[in-house]
Amino acid sequence: MTATWWPNLEDILELRVADPLLTLPGEDDGEERATKRKRGASDGRCEHGSRWRSKCKTCSACPHGRHRYLCVECGGIAVCEHDRERESCAECGGSGICTHGRRRSTCVDCGGKGICAHGRHRSRCQECRAGVAA
Repeated sequence: MTATWWPNLEDILELRVADPLLTLPGEDDGEERATKRKRGASDGRCEHGSRWRSKCKTCSACPHGRHRYLCVECGGIAVCEHDRERESCAECGGSGICTHGRRRSTCVDCGGKGICAHGRHRSRCQECRAGVAA
């Protein structure tokens, strides 16, 4: 059996009587401290539902109620100097814009992932949709 250390309460009481303003280690000294954010579940999900903490607007929101990285007023990292989402800004040459100045995923000339083998938008192609339903 291991020994457990217990403080001597008589010594503590004597110190209190001698100096009532004395604070002992582990006690709150009355000063305000910065409060830490609550930690979510160990699997990375937030306490507001089954969302990931990084995607939850309540956990990672700015004072304006938006995701901090997309907030124009806070100067989010995903906002360019034109006050648009950096990825889809044609003037900045965002990664979501192709050389033709269109959205990369739906550009027919580039053959983006949103274009089917028939050269149409994948979600609107009747031939592709008929093959899935059958």
